[in-house]
Amino acid sequence: MIDNYAKALELIENIKSHLPITAYPTQNLLRLIQQKKINLSFDQDVLIEDVMYMGDDGGICCNIRMPEGKKEVLIASLTHLRIPNKHPLSKEINDYQKKRIKNLSNQ
Repeated sequence: MIDNYAKALELIENIKSHLPITAYPTQNLLRLIQQKKINLSFDQDVLIEDVMYMGDDGGICCNIRMPEGKKEVLIASLTHLRIPNKHPLSKEINDYQKKRIKNLSNQ
């Protein structure tokens, strides 16, 4: 298993209680977004508006709204978003991201 299912669901509930959450795209997400001809930079924020669990293969995914003036709404893995350190869930989210990435790389 990649995720601890119970812990993932607990994190989802914690995230939902703090929505919307400001986040920033990782370089990997930027590459994917730019392939769709959407201009976004590393320092532009997006808003996490909802979260869901996409199974062990998909992990925690986020419905993200792009910055003002952009009409697109995307679904992205939580591992492809950077949460500001000042956010109360930043450590918990960062721990999930690190563990998931490590578990994915071990498979």
